[in-house]
Amino acid sequence: MADITLEMIERYKEEYGIEPIDETRDYKNILVTGAVLATDPELTENYKKLNSIMTCDGYYLRIHSPLATMKFKGTDEEKYVRAMDLVNLSDVVIAEMSNVSTGQGMELQEATRLGKSILVIAKTGSNISGLIKGCPNVKEILFYDNIYDISNRICEFIKTELDNIYGNESVLK
Repeated sequence: MADITLEMIERYKEEYGIEPIDETRDYKNILVTGAVLATDPELTENYKKLNSIMTCDGYYLRIHSPLATMKFKGTDEEKYVRAMDLVNLSDVVIAEMSNVSTGQGMELQEATRLGKSILVIAKTGSNISGLIKGCPNVKEILFYDNIYDISNRICEFIKTELDNIYGNESVLK
């Protein structure tokens, strides 16, 4: 039975971009926003790399990534509700801004309205909007040639922000 359950979980993750919640752990939610261009293999690969490098000592992280958004099969209205729910659920937002995305701008405005801390990352040479640069919730903007080059800074940002939110008292359960 366990094999069937794991198989079902993997199928849902693959087909619908939905990850089941493990109620036995106190997850902290990290929202990664970015252009959802499933046809851009470099962008997709960067999201995969980003997912793999995000860790944070003392916390279990649930990463909500554009990779799952690309797989989500809902209507336009369901996609909007899902996106806004993820912003609301998030503790910290990482905005990959190498490509322009109107939807991402909507997510970041909602994150700002909700008081979420935002880290902007982008490939070297990317043009970041003045509105983003001036946003008080954007704590830092990092440029990279290889996303692994900034992995420590990303993890430090997440840890600092989660410690600020949870009083540095989170214990792995």
